[in-house]
Amino acid sequence: MLDAVRRGATLQGARAGALADLLERDRRLAYELAAGVLRRRAQLDGMLELATADPRLHDVLRLGAYQLRALARVPAYAAVETRRLITWNDTKPPLTLQPVRWSTSELASRLREAGFGVTEAPFGAGVRVIPSPEPRVPSPARLPGFAEGAFIVQDPAHALVCRFAAIPPGTIVYDACAAPGGKAVALERGGVRVIAGDARRERVARLVETARRAGVAIRVAVADLLAAPFRSEALAAVLVDAPCSATGTMARHPDARWRVTPRTIARAAERQRALLAAAAALVRPGGLLVYATCSLEPEENSDIVTEFLARHPQFARVPAPPAPPRGGRGPCRPAHARRRLPVAAATPRDGRRVRGATRPSALMRFRRHISPVRQWRLPALDKLGARRWGLALLGALLGGYLTAYLLLFPAPLLHGHGVVPRVLGLSLQEASDQLRKAGLQVQDGGSEPHPTAPQGTIVWQDPPPGVSAPAGLKVALVSSDGPPKIPVPDVAGLNGELARRLIAAAGLTVAQVESVQAAAPPGVAMLTRPAATSVLSPGAPVTVVVSRGAPTIAVPDLLGMSQADARTRLELDGLELGTVTRRRTRDANPGTVVGQKPAAGTLAAPGTVVDIVVARSP
Repeated sequence: MLDAVRRGATLQGARAGALADLLERDRRLAYELAAGVLRRRAQLDGMLELATADPRLHDVLRLGAYQLRALARVPAYAAVETRRLITWNDTKPPLTLQPVRWSTSELASRLREAGFGVTEAPFGAGVRVIPSPEPRVPSPARLPGFAEGAFIVQDPAHALVCRFAAIPPGTIVYDACAAPGGKAVALERGGVRVIAGDARRERVARLVETARRAGVAIRVAVADLLAAPFRSEALAAVLVDAPCSATGTMARHPDARWRVTPRTIARAAERQRALLAAAAALVRPGGLLVYATCSLEPEENSDIVTEFLARHPQFARVPAPPAPPRGGRGPCRPAHARRRLPVAAATPRDGRRVRGATRPSALMRFRRHISPVRQWRLPALDKLGARRWGLALLGALLGGYLTAYLLLFPAPLLHGHGVVPRVLGLSLQEASDQLRKAGLQVQDGGSEPHPTAPQGTIVWQDPPPGVSAPAGLKVALVSSDGPPKIPVPDVAGLNGELARRLIAAAGLTVAQVESVQAAAPPGVAMLTRPAATSVLSPGAPVTVVVSRGAPTIAVPDLLGMSQADARTRLELDGLELGTVTRRRTRDANPGTVVGQKPAAGTLAAPGTVVDIVVARSP
């Protein structure tokens, strides 16, 4: 409301648009806060000395001060909670490691031997590295155990997602937004069988590298959850760590505070609704759907969950298991990293227990339920009942067979189905032939630059290799356009040395430096050959033309001088002796100058090279 008033709206008009979705009690409180700040703004500004504060915080500080001074029913800790959160976000986050191939004790011991301080992360969720004695912690790649896969880098809040999810060992779980792979590694090491997917192709390489270094057998796929390569109700558990506004990780990602707008949160919530609905279709009855974000906004957490449960009555909220509060105290932490998720008292519903969070939380668990066992009825053992039993048994056998071969070990099973072959690295013609032999169609996905793949070879395919596909499915192929082309930098007007460095930094080679007379100061780059913005291959040669300065020195008359005297005269005038050519002649004494270029009296720039011709005996 305060933002709307600042933009010229009336308070009543802003109230109608901003408070429509709130409960009556919350609407009254929000209106009282906004109206009170507007009434006492001059008094509050004088008390707060806002001239020294970040303009983004002015309304936040006014609201907090007004609550403390004028509203008795708002506790003081609520008024300053936002300020504490800002302080936390402005603090450099510590480096936290999650043990993988080494135990926690071994990792801590090796770090101490290397001279680092070590403490336990909050709730025992990892090992926190203290920069001692150096003021800064080095790159994780330089810490002991990195090459051996002893640990992965992961904040405690992310690590706690797997603990709160509590997915039973042996369960097949689809980690739908898996990159960079920390949670997938934690789940796999806990005995869960993980299929990790991510729609962002550029991040899958990091996911694969994380799994390789951690030594876990995770099946990885480039797949968008909105078009996941699984049939309906095929999975026992799905984890959706949804893309969000990241307002809970501003300490780790300081750029987020400059990118987040109300529109950012609205767009994130829209995508989260779609992802959660797509994940729900994959969960089988009795299965588990885990939804998590690193946002603090209710629009991305409790609002999403409440709306989802209203639209999917076959799901019920279940409480997260307790997280033992072991170690670590911070001034402010996200709700899901502070304590177990609170739940309201359970209420009976069709013989089932339904639980829901009492306030916004960043982690929600749902369980898809079926009718209680006491409501099940066995068919009568007459002729019709025997037929039903036979059909049920046949369906169970067929379902198990299909689950094993289509989900656990995808392979061609039915007529007209097959596995998408791997065609990466092949030429477009070879890849097309293989796909057609497999009964699939080829869709041209164009080409894109690739640093290492030769031109014309396949660098990406969708669906990825190994996916079970029906006959006639279109497989999109993207071929390499060769190494990326590099535009020649525009270095005109720069110092010649700086121009050479910029061209080399761009990935090109400075093959030659030429000088010309020009009005520009000596040593300034004039142009390049090829011209600026020309597109070249990496390492291609470029010629830089620099200025010798304006022509201000008259070239002296060197005719009749000896070669040594000519050199001395040129150097005294600020010029240089260039090529010396000898020519037989009877018209001059041997060893004297009989010709020069430029001619005597020509204006030249400092440092200009003068070529001479010296007579020799006939």
